[in-house]
Amino acid sequence: MKFSNYKIVPKTEIGQHFLTNNKVLELVVKQIPLKSKVLEIGAGPGQLTEKLAESVKCVEAVEIDRQFLPLLEAIKKKQSQVNIIIGDALDLDFKKYADFWIAGNLPYHITEPLLAKIINLPIKGAVFLVGQSFGQEATALINKAEHFGKLSLLVFTFFEAKVLARVKKEDFDPKPRTDSLLIVLVPRKESEYKNRLLFLLRWLILGARKSALIKNSLREGLIKYQKITKNEARDLIADLKLPNGLLEKPFEQLNNHEYLLLYKALVGE
Repeated sequence: MKFSNYKIVPKTEIGQHFLTNNKVLELVVKQIPLKSKVLEIGAGPGQLTEKLAESVKCVEAVEIDRQFLPLLEAIKKKQSQVNIIIGDALDLDFKKYADFWIAGNLPYHITEPLLAKIINLPIKGAVFLVGQSFGQEATALINKAEHFGKLSLLVFTFFEAKVLARVKKEDFDPKPRTDSLLIVLVPRKESEYKNRLLFLLRWLILGARKSALIKNSLREGLIKYQKITKNEARDLIADLKLPNGLLEKPFEQLNNHEYLLLYKALVGE
């Protein structure tokens, strides 16, 4: 779809770059089991919405920009399993979609906040088109890449992740500055958190929501996991040889180098 043929003006300032490659759209749909329920983030003109509706049980299509409403309503008339939600996806109560797949071509500025909302929720999985830099950071631990940061830890801790494809910028209208990556995220099973590293990372990340300092979150996590005393936990933390400045910060305030130091210390590198 070329938007110059329609009375539609994509708003690049809010990340509107719409996928036009039919093969990639089909690859997204292929990742989601038949008869699933799907929450689509950023439905736009509905190319993915329409294809999803052909194979899944229902599509909750979220779009913030009302200029696409006529196109989405036309799809809904043909495919009644489509429900349109006009509004900001970040305002949704994601707990209502715990048994859904989540899919979408994500604007860069909502990618990290969206991920933060779905971690630790029992969604079925997610298929996202994301900016190249985000995708590289998100999958850094899986692909042993250099682009390590907070997102690397979030994704590694809560999801099995893989990169399905690199999507060229020419496959979007309007064309973004960089290529994109198509990634699949599947939540880890609860049994995987018997692993000390995953247990402690989850404890640190969820503790960050209360702005707890790393040293306090880590101490409490070690006490819970290893059934030890506070003093024993403090000794274990000292053995990690982490910089005091890192230990005195909340998780969300670390820089990328500090996230890497924390990960390596917990792994034992």
